[in-house]
Parts: sequence; structure tokens; C-alpha cells
Amino acid sequence: MLNVEIARKTGIHVMVLAGEFDLTEKDRVSDYFQTVLAEAPKGLIVDLSNVSLIDSSGIGLLISNKARLNDIGARYALVLGNNGHLIKKFSNLGLFDASGIERFACKDDACQAIGQQP
Repeated sequence: MLNVEIARKTGIHVMVLAGEFDLTEKDRVSDYFQTVLAEAPKGLIVDLSNVSLIDSSGIGLLISNKARLNDIGARYALVLGNNGHLIKKFSNLGLFDASGIERFACKDDACQAIGQQP
């Protein structure tokens, strides 16, 4: 089961996921992304620091939304915290190098960086 919470901070949306993010949760998370995209934020931060499992469908969803956020001029960042499992998985996949998605260790750092827009 995956818990999803969304918060808004001065034009930045923060989506916090906790639990198992797999195919059974993909459509629900996709709906959250659609809601966020409809509001055209200046940035979206997805906090995965408490995700215990993510499969290829979850990773694919995270990557596919990068292009949608680019289309509306929004920045996109993932927070992994100290989640060694995800850090290793995403590093092995080259996720951050290949996609251009920004990575942060904590939500506050991500909020500060995204809020400062380049």
C-alpha cells in the first residue's frame, strides 16, 4: 500500500509518497500527477524517502512526467533522503544523468532550490 500526500508551498507542489510504489498504485499516482499538472506549478518535488519498494512502472511514471513538467516550464526534483535502496537503484539506472531530474537529500533543500528558479 502506498500513502500519497500533496502540499503546496508558494507555487511549488510537494508530493510525498510512502510505502510500496508498484503497478497496483501506478494509476492512482498518475491521477495525482494529472491534478498537479493541471494547476501548472512552477515546480514539483516528489519525496520518495519513505518508499520501501518501487518497480519499473513507478520509475517509468516518474520519468514520463519530466517531459510534461518541462512543457509547462516547471522544475522537477526527487527527494531520496537516506533511502539506500532507491539511491542504488536510480544510480544503477542512470536516472538522474539521463533524465535531467534533479535529486535532493531533503525536502527543504529541494524547496529552496526549486523556489529560486534558475
